[in-house]
Amino acid sequence: MRPYCINKMPKQFSSQWDFGDLFEYAARPQNSQILTVSELTEKIKSILEREFTEVWVRGEISTLKLHQASGHMYFELKDNDARISCIIFRGQEGIERDLLRDGQQIVVYGRLTVFPQKGEYRLIVRNILFEGLGKLMLELERLKRKLAAEGLLDPSRKRPIPPFPTRIGLVTSLSGAAIRDVIRILSASKCNLEIILAPCRVQGAGAAQEIAYSIQLLNRWHRQMILTVQQIPEELRPTKPGLDLILVTRGGGSMEDLWAFNEEVVARAIAASAIPVISAVGHETDWTISDLVADLRAPTPTAAANIIIKMYTEAEQHLEATLHRILTRAKTITQHLTKDLRSVALQLRSLSPRREAELYEQRFDDLADRLLDSVLTRVRVNT
Repeated sequence: MRPYCINKMPKQFSSQWDFGDLFEYAARPQNSQILTVSELTEKIKSILEREFTEVWVRGEISTLKLHQASGHMYFELKDNDARISCIIFRGQEGIERDLLRDGQQIVVYGRLTVFPQKGEYRLIVRNILFEGLGKLMLELERLKRKLAAEGLLDPSRKRPIPPFPTRIGLVTSLSGAAIRDVIRILSASKCNLEIILAPCRVQGAGAAQEIAYSIQLLNRWHRQMILTVQQIPEELRPTKPGLDLILVTRGGGSMEDLWAFNEEVVARAIAASAIPVISAVGHETDWTISDLVADLRAPTPTAAANIIIKMYTEAEQHLEATLHRILTRAKTITQHLTKDLRSVALQLRSLSPRREAELYEQRFDDLADRLLDSVLTRVRVNT
């Protein structure tokens, strides 16, 4: 069958099979004009690699995967209308491949090439710049590694939270919901807790420095209190002169809102604190650097307040349960003793000399009555 080509619309049709001059025979190309698939692909490859030796492309990571055998990493870079396959070769340096995630917005630097076996073009990645949340996540991972290398995230360095705190340092904003929730729960517990407030901003420019300063300020106040108490005669000294713990907290928000608690200055202030620190930032699903460095992480400000009063609550419940058991036992013992005393009283009464005298007295009365009856009977008979 010979090929046809379209050159113009027909003027008139005589039947359904009459196409008029719609088609005409195409001229057969010379052999030199016919390309093999490999030749065509090579031409495309040559043009792409010549024209796009260096290219920057912005997009979102999709279908990220690591080829276990080769060590190469594959993914697609996409936007709303298109996508392109990308590859990071195993030996490519300068790319933190373990930080890549599906959904991240990145800018990729690389060169285009064609893979003839699959008939597709790909972007060979040489460098990656993170944008938006991706950039923040990169900074976060780098700080985690740095602090972990220094041992600041080691669980063994975490200190226990005092079971019955009496004085608490609170680092939070005066205008947030966190301070209201914490104070409401601590006040309702009737644990007679004293709160030393070190207010600060919890988001925005400079917030991280204020949070760190508040933690340091509470530590200085704690040391000053201990030094002051040492000047007081021992018999008059309070048992707990300083702070028992510090609570660093704020309510929920976006990752950017919570970012101050991911700053290195806050992490180092918590790590350097001489007082145990509880970190309660955001909601249950939020995790910050302050949570990782602190001695204890609470999922929310409310949860942190409940943790602080937990030992008081448990102790109160234990005392109430113990008192109930004591009263129940005492009642049972009293009932048993009363029953035993009554039984002993009956036994003693049966053994009493008075009881014996009463019995003899009754027998005497009976014998006297019988004697009298006998005498009267004899008298009647004789008369």
